Amino acid sequence: MKLHDDVMNDLVTLYSAGEASAATRALVEEHLREHPDQAASLKPTALKVRTTPVPQDACMKALNRARKLTLLRLGVLGFAITTLVVPMHPFFWENKTFVIVAEGFSAFAFGIFVYLSERIRKIGLR
Repeated sequence: MKLHDDVMNDLVTLYSAGEASAATRALVEEHLREHPDQAASLKPTALKVRTTPVPQDACMKALNRARKLTLLRLGVLGFAITTLVVPMHPFFWENKTFVIVAEGFSAFAFGIFVYLSERIRKIGLR
């Protein structure tokens, strides 16, 4: 069976990622035996098939981690808004120390909120 080189390059990519079926692996190995020049041009690491399987619960762990990170970010935002708004009530105006400490906590919480948002963005959930 003669396949176009572009198709074979796509199959080699699947093969090297360890995601090809047994029939595709056999086809790629046969093609590379017939075309040693193409086999030599590939990186040595590209032909190593992944031997360690991906754990079945890896997706659930990633989802739970993302959920916890998002809930933590939401809680920090709530705390930041609360510590920002509560000292604005006239009842607390007399106690300057409380207002300064609360606003400091608010600024700190907003900083943590920005940090968590950046972490979520880097993970790719945003």
